[in-house]
Parts: sequence; structure tokens; C-alpha cells
Amino acid sequence: MNASKGSVGFTAALLLAAGIAMGGCTLGSTGTNQSGEAPGGRAHRVPVSREFAVEGMDCQGCADTVTEALVKIPGVQSAKVSLDAKRAVVVADPSRVPAETIEAAVDKAGYKAKLLSAGSGKAE
Repeated sequence: MNASKGSVGFTAALLLAAGIAMGGCTLGSTGTNQSGEAPGGRAHRVPVSREFAVEGMDCQGCADTVTEALVKIPGVQSAKVSLDAKRAVVVADPSRVPAETIEAAVDKAGYKAKLLSAGSGKAE
């Protein structure tokens, strides 16, 4: 008499079919092909942590302004700005958010940013 049990199976089947139709990953398929792409032809996107020098910040309000500019960039997962160190650490997929996009956003906010280092793996 559990009506929800049947609907769960239907829902799972519907989601599985939708994933296949859209060319996305399906249940149980998490590997990559020989070219490093996920099933359906999409590359796995791993966010990395990149550090930027930021010039022109004089107060915490400046650091907050830079942080706000960075987190508004589509694809940025997080941004931490240090006034004392004059640095910003940005976590994003570099194939979606190139360093130039980050530098341009900081420039538009009234400051200068320059890539210092790119993470060599997953974001922390």
C-alpha cells in the first residue's frame, strides 16, 4: 500500500532518461573517457585556487569591494581577500573563469590584480 515506493522508481527512471537524452552523466557513470571527458562529452571541471596580488587597497572597505567584485563573477566559487597581505585567493574553474576575467573585475572595481600562482589541483 506504499504509493510513494512506485513513484520513486518512476522518478528515478525519468531522471535517468533525462540524463541520457541530454548527454549528461547517468547514474553509476562517473569515469572519464580517454580524452579526459565525462560521459556525454563534457570535461570534468575541477576548481582550483589561484592567488592574485591586489594593488590599491588601503582599508577593509577596499578589500570588501574587491571581494564583492570577485564573487559576482559567474563561475567563481569563493574569494578571500587579505588587506594585510594585499592578496586575493579565488577558487574557480580556470577553463570557465580565466585569470584575465578576474583581473578585469578587480580593475573595474578600481584596483589592480595580477596572477601570482595557479593551484595545481583541487581547491582547498
